[in-house]
Amino acid sequence: ESCGMLPIGEDLGTVPDEVRSCLSRLGICGTRVLFWERKWGEAGDPFIPTSQYTRLSMTTMSTHDSEPFRLWYGANPDQAEPFAHFMGWKYLQTMTPEEYKEVLMLAHRSNSIFHINLLNEYFPCVPNLAYQRAEDDRVNVPGKVLARNWAYRFRPSVEEIISNPALTALFKELTAPRPYVPGGASSSSSSTSSSTSSSTSSSSSPSWSSSSSTPKKERDTDEPEDAPSAKTIKTSSSSPKSAASAQ
Repeated sequence: ESCGMLPIGEDLGTVPDEVRSCLSRLGICGTRVLFWERKWGEAGDPFIPTSQYTRLSMTTMSTHDSEPFRLWYGANPDQAEPFAHFMGWKYLQTMTPEEYKEVLMLAHRSNSIFHINLLNEYFPCVPNLAYQRAEDDRVNVPGKVLARNWAYRFRPSVEEIISNPALTALFKELTAPRPYVPGGASSSSSSTSSSTSSSTSSSSSPSWSSSSSTPKKERDTDEPEDAPSAKTIKTSSSSPKSAASAQ
Protein backbone atom coordinates (compact mmCIF):
# COMPACT_ATOMS: atom_id res chain seq x y z
CA GLU A 1 0.00 0.00 0.00
CA SER A 2 2.96 2.33 0.53
CA CYS A 3 4.16 2.22 -3.10
CA GLY A 4 3.22 1.00 -6.56
CA MET A 5 5.91 -1.70 -6.74
CA LEU A 6 4.92 -5.36 -7.13
CA PRO A 7 6.53 -7.71 -4.57
CA ILE A 8 7.91 -11.11 -5.63
CA GLY A 9 8.16 -13.89 -3.05
CA GLU A 10 11.35 -15.93 -2.70
CA ASP A 11 9.57 -19.24 -2.13
CA LEU A 12 12.67 -21.38 -2.62
CA GLY A 13 14.19 -24.29 -0.73
CA THR A 14 12.05 -26.31 1.68
CA VAL A 15 8.77 -24.42 1.54
CA PRO A 16 5.51 -25.57 3.18
CA ASP A 17 2.60 -25.82 0.74
CA GLU A 18 0.78 -23.13 2.73
CA VAL A 19 3.37 -20.53 1.73
CA ARG A 20 2.60 -20.71 -1.98
CA SER A 21 -1.13 -20.88 -1.26
CA CYS A 22 -0.80 -17.71 0.82
CA LEU A 23 1.19 -15.93 -1.91
CA SER A 24 -1.49 -16.85 -4.42
CA ARG A 25 -4.29 -15.53 -2.21
CA LEU A 26 -2.42 -12.25 -1.74
CA GLY A 27 -1.70 -11.92 -5.45
CA ILE A 28 2.08 -12.11 -4.94
CA CYS A 29 4.31 -13.77 -7.56
CA GLY A 30 6.49 -16.66 -6.46
CA THR A 31 9.90 -17.52 -7.91
CA ARG A 32 10.47 -20.36 -10.39
CA VAL A 33 14.14 -21.29 -10.89
CA LEU A 34 14.48 -23.31 -14.08
CA PHE A 35 16.51 -26.22 -12.72
CA TRP A 36 14.67 -26.48 -9.36
CA GLU A 37 11.09 -26.73 -10.62
CA ARG A 38 10.34 -30.45 -10.49
CA LYS A 39 7.48 -32.79 -9.61
CA TRP A 40 9.08 -34.05 -6.43
CA GLY A 41 7.88 -37.47 -5.33
CA GLU A 42 6.93 -38.67 -8.79
CA ALA A 43 9.00 -41.32 -10.56
CA GLY A 44 12.29 -39.71 -11.61
CA ASP A 45 11.28 -36.35 -10.09
CA PRO A 46 10.52 -34.95 -13.56
CA PHE A 47 10.99 -31.28 -14.27
CA ILE A 48 7.85 -29.18 -14.62
CA PRO A 49 7.38 -27.81 -18.15
CA THR A 50 7.77 -24.04 -18.10
CA SER A 51 4.44 -23.82 -19.94
CA GLN A 52 2.86 -25.22 -16.76
CA TYR A 53 4.39 -22.70 -14.35
CA THR A 54 1.72 -20.85 -12.43
CA ARG A 55 0.83 -17.57 -14.13
CA LEU A 56 1.40 -15.64 -10.91
CA SER A 57 5.16 -16.21 -10.83
CA MET A 58 8.58 -15.02 -11.98
CA THR A 59 10.81 -17.38 -13.98
CA THR A 60 14.58 -17.16 -13.71
CA MET A 61 17.60 -19.13 -14.93
CA SER A 62 19.35 -18.88 -11.53
CA THR A 63 19.67 -16.71 -8.43
CA HIS A 64 22.50 -14.84 -6.71
CA ASP A 65 22.73 -17.75 -4.22
CA SER A 66 22.70 -20.58 -6.77
CA GLU A 67 25.02 -21.78 -9.49
CA PRO A 68 24.65 -19.85 -12.74
CA PHE A 69 22.92 -22.06 -15.30
CA ARG A 70 26.16 -22.70 -17.20
CA LEU A 71 27.88 -23.89 -14.01
CA TRP A 72 24.90 -26.06 -13.00
CA TYR A 73 24.92 -27.70 -16.44
CA GLY A 74 28.59 -28.62 -16.25
CA ALA A 75 28.73 -29.57 -12.56
CA ASN A 76 25.61 -31.75 -12.39
CA PRO A 77 25.70 -34.24 -15.29
CA ASP A 78 23.10 -36.50 -13.66
CA GLN A 79 20.56 -33.71 -14.18
CA ALA A 80 22.05 -31.97 -17.20
CA GLU A 81 22.55 -35.04 -19.39
CA PRO A 82 18.82 -35.95 -19.47
CA PHE A 83 18.09 -32.29 -20.10
CA ALA A 84 20.51 -32.29 -23.04
CA HIS A 85 18.97 -35.44 -24.49
CA PHE A 86 15.53 -33.89 -24.27
CA MET A 87 16.78 -30.85 -26.15
CA GLY A 88 18.18 -33.15 -28.84
CA TRP A 89 21.84 -32.59 -27.93
CA LYS A 90 24.70 -34.94 -27.12
CA TYR A 91 25.68 -34.05 -23.57
CA LEU A 92 29.00 -32.30 -23.14
CA GLN A 93 29.86 -30.43 -19.95
CA THR A 94 30.39 -27.23 -21.94
CA MET A 95 27.37 -25.77 -23.72
CA THR A 96 27.69 -24.09 -27.09
CA PRO A 97 26.40 -20.50 -27.40
CA GLU A 98 23.62 -21.83 -29.65
CA GLU A 99 22.52 -24.40 -27.06
CA TYR A 100 22.63 -21.80 -24.32
CA LYS A 101 20.47 -19.49 -26.39
CA GLU A 102 17.90 -22.28 -26.80
CA VAL A 103 17.66 -22.61 -23.02
CA LEU A 104 17.29 -18.86 -22.61
CA MET A 105 14.47 -18.88 -25.14
CA LEU A 106 12.83 -21.80 -23.34
CA ALA A 107 12.87 -19.91 -20.06
CA HIS A 108 11.73 -16.63 -21.61
CA ARG A 109 8.67 -18.40 -23.02
CA SER A 110 7.41 -19.72 -19.70
CA ASN A 111 3.86 -19.10 -18.51
CA SER A 112 5.06 -16.73 -15.77
CA ILE A 113 4.05 -13.08 -15.78
CA PHE A 114 7.71 -12.10 -15.43
CA HIS A 115 11.08 -13.44 -16.52
CA ILE A 116 14.05 -11.91 -14.67
CA ASN A 117 17.64 -13.04 -15.05
CA LEU A 118 20.96 -12.04 -13.61
CA LEU A 119 22.57 -10.07 -16.42
CA ASN A 120 25.53 -12.44 -16.53
CA GLU A 121 23.18 -15.26 -17.59
CA TYR A 122 23.19 -13.71 -21.07
CA PHE A 123 26.97 -13.43 -21.39
CA PRO A 124 27.67 -17.06 -22.50
CA CYS A 125 25.83 -16.34 -25.76
CA VAL A 126 28.28 -13.59 -26.72
CA PRO A 127 32.05 -14.09 -27.21
CA ASN A 128 34.38 -12.64 -24.57
CA LEU A 129 31.68 -11.52 -22.12
CA ALA A 130 31.55 -14.48 -19.71
CA TYR A 131 34.54 -15.62 -17.68
CA GLN A 132 36.32 -18.70 -19.03
CA ARG A 133 35.45 -20.67 -15.91
CA ALA A 134 31.73 -20.82 -15.21
CA GLU A 135 32.29 -20.70 -11.44
CA ASP A 136 33.80 -17.23 -11.81
CA ASP A 137 30.38 -15.87 -12.77
CA ARG A 138 28.86 -16.95 -9.47
CA VAL A 139 27.81 -14.20 -7.06
CA ASN A 140 27.55 -16.00 -3.71
CA VAL A 141 28.09 -19.41 -2.13
CA PRO A 142 25.69 -19.68 0.85
CA GLY A 143 27.04 -21.34 3.98
CA LYS A 144 30.69 -20.61 3.15
CA VAL A 145 32.79 -17.70 4.38
CA LEU A 146 34.67 -16.72 1.24
CA ALA A 147 36.38 -13.44 0.39
CA ARG A 148 34.89 -13.70 -3.09
CA ASN A 149 31.28 -13.85 -1.86
CA TRP A 150 29.40 -10.72 -3.00
CA ALA A 151 32.61 -9.40 -4.59
CA TYR A 152 31.56 -10.44 -8.08
CA ARG A 153 32.29 -8.05 -10.95
CA PHE A 154 31.18 -8.39 -14.57
CA ARG A 155 34.04 -9.33 -16.86
CA PRO A 156 33.19 -6.53 -19.35
CA SER A 157 32.79 -2.91 -18.30
CA VAL A 158 29.37 -1.27 -18.31
CA GLU A 159 30.41 0.66 -21.42
CA GLU A 160 31.34 -2.58 -23.19
CA ILE A 161 28.02 -4.18 -22.21
CA ILE A 162 25.95 -1.25 -23.44
CA SER A 163 27.81 -0.94 -26.74
CA ASN A 164 28.00 -4.66 -27.61
CA PRO A 165 25.89 -5.16 -30.78
CA ALA A 166 25.59 -8.95 -30.36
CA LEU A 167 24.24 -8.59 -26.83
CA THR A 168 21.81 -5.89 -27.94
CA ALA A 169 20.57 -8.12 -30.76
CA LEU A 170 20.12 -11.02 -28.30
CA PHE A 171 18.02 -8.88 -25.97
CA LYS A 172 15.86 -7.70 -28.85
CA GLU A 173 15.27 -11.25 -30.04
CA LEU A 174 14.44 -12.58 -26.58
CA THR A 175 12.13 -9.68 -25.71
CA ALA A 176 10.28 -9.49 -29.02
CA PRO A 177 6.57 -9.00 -28.19
CA ARG A 178 4.33 -12.04 -28.51
CA PRO A 179 0.57 -12.19 -27.87
CA TYR A 180 -0.34 -13.89 -24.60
CA VAL A 181 -2.28 -17.15 -24.93
CA PRO A 182 -3.64 -18.61 -21.64
CA GLY A 183 -1.84 -21.79 -20.65
CA GLY A 184 1.60 -20.66 -21.72
CA ALA A 185 1.46 -21.01 -25.50
CA SER A 186 3.12 -17.62 -25.89
CA SER A 187 4.71 -14.87 -23.90
CA SER A 188 3.63 -12.22 -21.46
CA SER A 189 5.20 -9.05 -20.10
CA SER A 190 8.82 -7.97 -20.21
CA SER A 191 10.98 -6.25 -17.64
CA THR A 192 14.51 -5.24 -16.85
CA SER A 193 16.09 -5.20 -13.41
CA SER A 194 19.07 -3.14 -12.29
CA SER A 195 22.03 -4.33 -10.20
CA THR A 196 23.31 -7.61 -11.68
CA SER A 197 20.07 -8.61 -13.38
CA SER A 198 18.14 -8.27 -16.60
CA SER A 199 14.71 -9.56 -17.50
CA THR A 200 12.05 -10.24 -20.11
CA SER A 201 8.90 -12.19 -20.77
CA SER A 202 7.82 -15.73 -21.46
CA SER A 203 5.68 -18.47 -23.13
CA SER A 204 5.72 -22.24 -23.72
CA SER A 205 8.22 -25.01 -23.07
CA PRO A 206 8.54 -28.78 -23.16
CA SER A 207 8.76 -31.21 -20.24
CA TRP A 208 11.97 -32.57 -18.77
CA SER A 209 13.04 -35.49 -16.60
CA SER A 210 16.25 -35.98 -14.65
CA SER A 211 17.71 -37.30 -11.43
CA SER A 212 19.10 -35.56 -8.36
CA SER A 213 22.39 -33.66 -8.35
CA THR A 214 25.65 -33.72 -6.49
CA PRO A 215 27.01 -30.16 -6.65
CA LYS A 216 30.63 -29.70 -7.66
CA LYS A 217 32.93 -28.47 -4.86
CA GLU A 218 33.35 -24.72 -5.04
CA ARG A 219 36.80 -23.21 -5.55
CA ASP A 220 37.88 -21.43 -2.36
CA THR A 221 39.75 -18.48 -3.80
CA ASP A 222 39.36 -14.77 -3.46
CA GLU A 223 39.08 -13.77 -7.10
CA PRO A 224 38.42 -15.24 -10.58
CA GLU A 225 41.51 -16.09 -12.58
CA ASP A 226 40.87 -13.55 -15.34
CA ALA A 227 38.92 -11.02 -13.33
CA PRO A 228 40.13 -7.44 -12.88
CA SER A 229 40.92 -6.48 -9.33
CA ALA A 230 37.88 -5.24 -7.44
CA LYS A 231 40.01 -2.35 -6.19
CA THR A 232 40.45 -1.02 -9.72
CA ILE A 233 36.82 -1.31 -10.82
CA LYS A 234 35.27 2.11 -11.43
CA THR A 235 31.97 1.05 -12.99
CA SER A 236 28.52 0.69 -11.52
CA SER A 237 26.54 -2.55 -11.57
CA SER A 238 23.60 -1.13 -13.49
CA SER A 239 22.52 -3.19 -16.49
CA PRO A 240 21.35 -2.09 -19.95
CA LYS A 241 17.65 -2.02 -20.55
CA SER A 242 16.09 -4.62 -22.79
CA ALA A 243 13.50 -3.91 -25.46
CA ALA A 244 10.61 -3.52 -23.04
CA SER A 245 10.49 -2.58 -19.39
CA ALA A 246 7.96 -3.14 -16.62
CA GLN A 247 8.32 -1.16 -13.45
